[in-house]
Amino acid sequence: MNGSRSDPPLDEEALRLPRPPGAIRRFWARHPVLADVLIAVVCLLLSSAPATLFREPVAADVPEARVIATNIAIMVLVLVACGLLLRRRQWPIVASVGAYALALGYLFLLEPSGGPLLLVTSYSVAVYRSTRAAWITLGIGIGTLTVLSLLLERLGIITFQAAANGVAGQLTLTLIGTLIGANVGGRKRYVEAVIDRSRQLLI
Repeated sequence: MNGSRSDPPLDEEALRLPRPPGAIRRFWARHPVLADVLIAVVCLLLSSAPATLFREPVAADVPEARVIATNIAIMVLVLVACGLLLRRRQWPIVASVGAYALALGYLFLLEPSGGPLLLVTSYSVAVYRSTRAAWITLGIGIGTLTVLSLLLERLGIITFQAAANGVAGQLTLTLIGTLIGANVGGRKRYVEAVIDRSRQLLI
């Protein structure tokens, strides 16, 4: 007797497997390092552009030395933040902190802009930590960015329009990354739970 009569019936709905990933997703799953390097390079190119677009001409009331110094500082932040993307699976929150630091640095540009880093890091926190951690990180990060932006505006370092545009732009990217990451991360954890449950049933 295999004891099948005494075993509880399997919940087919609970053990339903999701659709298998396609060829492209399987390729990136097999080559995570390559994926992270490509993401870091793309983010580096897109994040570097705002720091160089406004090097010339220099505004009449802004010393050229300040513009150059600001560009250099932003480029250093870009390199550090994009470098952290290479470890975004292991250190997603650290990578997110680097992205928020860069978002704050963008406010010092003559024409505040932004890059895709917060979208990528918000996605990473949701997928490789948890949805809860992603929303907490978003709240703390955007809240801190908002407070510091208003402080810079009160000190006369940036305009209110620059502060508002900077926060709104980064909030949009963060929300998109978090929502997509929550969906992908939920699917990932669901598959892991199904596999774990299957292993328990086989014991």
